[in-house]
Amino acid sequence: MSGRFALDCLECGARFDVPSSQRGGVVNCPECSALQDVKGRPEWLFRLLVSAGFVGVLLVSFILYKLLGPAAGGISLCLGLCVLGAVAIAS
Repeated sequence: MSGRFALDCLECGARFDVPSSQRGGVVNCPECSALQDVKGRPEWLFRLLVSAGFVGVLLVSFILYKLLGPAAGGISLCLGLCVLGAVAIAS
């Protein structure tokens, strides 16, 4: 995705251009500074990093399961998934 697209401010009605890289994020209106949600899908890099994080959590949990037992594996899996969920929600 490259280029720009037009976005209308929900507060003041101003129309302004937004880079396509901002899809799925938030921007400030240049006229009234109100935060605006930008519709669209998040960048492919974000999805790739979250997927890699998920695989990493599974791998670490499996290793801890094998080395220290089911409790360690289960705890690390729960904590890792909570962190990934928080990152996904915050973004």
